[in-house]
Amino acid sequence: MCRPKVAGTGGVIVSTFESGVRGGRRSVGVGLSASVAGRSIHVARDRARGPLGEMALAVVRLVFPVFLLVTGVAAAVIYGGEPADWLGAVDVGGKPFDTGLLALPGILFIVQLTNRRYGAGYAVTQVLAGVAAVLAAALYAGDDFTLLRGAPLPADRLLIAFGGALFVGQLFSIFVFDRLRGPKWWQAPFFGLLFGGIAMGLIAYPASYIGTGADWLVPMFTYVGVAIAEAVVLLAPYWLLRGIIAPLPGFGGY
Repeated sequence: MCRPKVAGTGGVIVSTFESGVRGGRRSVGVGLSASVAGRSIHVARDRARGPLGEMALAVVRLVFPVFLLVTGVAAAVIYGGEPADWLGAVDVGGKPFDTGLLALPGILFIVQLTNRRYGAGYAVTQVLAGVAAVLAAALYAGDDFTLLRGAPLPADRLLIAFGGALFVGQLFSIFVFDRLRGPKWWQAPFFGLLFGGIAMGLIAYPASYIGTGADWLVPMFTYVGVAIAEAVVLLAPYWLLRGIIAPLPGFGGY
């Protein structure tokens, strides 16, 4: 790994490799002057576009992230009928966890990439647009999901509970990522996925099973443990994508 240089204006010590800024193997100092200059250029460009141009640009930027998010949710529903026997852990009712349930942290990961590239505001908008698209798909293509899944869809209470928990987990993940983004590249994605996954598990299981008499406490903590493990594993693809998905000016290079 290349040696970092110290920014001349009391900036953060950070290398090109650590920050995700394009520049090959050269080290860069991410300091106050660079951050202010980048933000000034960004603001000037925004003003030049005008409100309609900025709105159109925002819509264009969100098309692909929303598509990825909806695709991730659809995959979680479709593969929800596939038992993950390889995990060696059981869900409520003594059945194995399903593959779709284990894919939910991957949906948080998709939102984190948008947060890295465009910021928290875009990530929240991506989540809201994704919710609208998923609800529309559920109304107009519910039978198609059942055919692709090869099994009936879960009960409405389960869908609402896990869907609501995923929504809250995404908001947790966005907030934590935005607060921790910095020269230590791993902190924001790890803790964002960690808190998002924990919140998701702690909300989904009580909302799904309280009052049913089912033994859900142990499966809930098992799923939280799985979400923590996935937060560690997903650091690898995040690290690989940092050079491809660079942050916009104004984020200090990370």
